[in-house]
Amino acid sequence: MTGPRWRYLLALLALLPARPASARGPEAGFELALHQGGGPLLAGRPARFRGIAYRVHGLAELVPLPRALIWARTATSTAGGHRTDTLQAAPPPGQGWRGAHADGRGYFQLELPMPERPAGPPVLEVAVGDSKQQRRFVFALTLERPWDVDLVTDRQLYQAGEVIHAWARLRDRRSRRPLARQPIQLTLTGTEVRSRPLLTDASCV
Repeated sequence: MTGPRWRYLLALLALLPARPASARGPEAGFELALHQGGGPLLAGRPARFRGIAYRVHGLAELVPLPRALIWARTATSTAGGHRTDTLQAAPPPGQGWRGAHADGRGYFQLELPMPERPAGPPVLEVAVGDSKQQRRFVFALTLERPWDVDLVTDRQLYQAGEVIHAWARLRDRRSRRPLARQPIQLTLTGTEVRSRPLLTDASCV
């Protein structure tokens, strides 16, 4: 497979012209390649998505779709993620949908706010198509908390009835910036559960 004859055949294949548009199969729908960058998805924070919209020809030929119409939103679903269906009309205005156009190569970019406290399993819905028809893609989302807490106590072991002296600092997970005037709640578990609501001060402690 690596002799001169095979190298000659591979060279000939590399010189073959691209398949002309007239030789493509019939249009068979839309496909999507989607990527999310910039670290984990944080609840209540914006997230940026990049992708490429394709038109499907025949059984499996993908051709980038210039100026494709893109709609996206976050929602909740109990049916799970990673599924598709066909829409005969564009998503209705409002209801959280945000629109965009792909460029001349089918590339697009979207920025969406992630839900802070979703009522159910969060999903990302993306509709791709043209003015006549769209295909909707649904992806399950995994959201992480948008903050971190640094917690230090005056010691590690305590006897029953002793007072715990604790120091806590709340920070934004992405920027690492301390967060002031934010409510937090410390809970002590054991033979008796005790909770104490607190508010971070101007120094975020």
